[in-house]
Amino acid sequence: MIQPPLVLELGTVEYGEALGLQRELVRMRQEGHIPDTLVLLEHPPVITLGKNADRSNLLVADEELARRGVALHQIERGGDITFHGPGQLVGYTVFGLGNRARAKSEIRSQRPETRSADDRERALGSGLIGVRKFVEGVEQALVFALAELGVEAATRRGYIGVWIEERSGRVVEWSSGRVEESAETERRSREAGQSKWHKVASIGIAVRRGVTMHGFALNVTTDLSWFRLMNPCGLEQAVMTSVEDEGGKTDARLVREATVRGFERVFGLSFQRNLPRSLTSLTNGLSASAISSASLRE
Repeated sequence: MIQPPLVLELGTVEYGEALGLQRELVRMRQEGHIPDTLVLLEHPPVITLGKNADRSNLLVADEELARRGVALHQIERGGDITFHGPGQLVGYTVFGLGNRARAKSEIRSQRPETRSADDRERALGSGLIGVRKFVEGVEQALVFALAELGVEAATRRGYIGVWIEERSGRVVEWSSGRVEESAETERRSREAGQSKWHKVASIGIAVRRGVTMHGFALNVTTDLSWFRLMNPCGLEQAVMTSVEDEGGKTDARLVREATVRGFERVFGLSFQRNLPRSLTSLTNGLSASAISSASLRE
């Protein structure tokens, strides 16, 4: 029997500690000891570089980062360079790439060969989906969450993440929150130096033996000047924005709840609110403000 998924809310946690927790959760998920788990938290200022990041997208020296109190980590996720810090909701997705109620066209082949069919179903869920479909699901979950917060957002063809259009009179086609835009239009906009889109959430995922890790960063009340230290996500013309700058609701509890509902809607989930004993020892001591998933009712 597959257990209902968990939400863990951990307050503010230093990046290295959270990374260690993630890796342990991934191991437990691979072995079937815990269900799919969404970890919501915030970090002190930190810049992370994905496994294929271009170091030239970091625009200041390491010494300057240290002077500003910004940590730097090279990690295993996809994507390039990004910032995490106060006022940002970070979500780590420890999910088996299994069957989802709203994902009816996913890839159902390429099963792990190291376990019996019964063991695989207990550990990861039946019917694997590809990581691209999973990333698209995370994007759409955030689009739904932002709509609850009063912000109209979308995804963009060819660009991972969640974006907000700068209203300029240009016509684009909308389909379930995804913007369909021609490559030629994109090219002309770039050549003209016109940034028509503002990025509100970044996404970077890694997969280890069928289980995802890392996830998303949603700018809520983030000080956007931090992004001047880099070319965010490796895009020189990326203009970052936040829920606050777009006039949306920024209460931390409302943002977390909207995000959870977005994941439930897209992936067909119903998160449980009680922290199991198997995770208590892992989360204790991570943060003075660490709270169990039951606090969604606070």
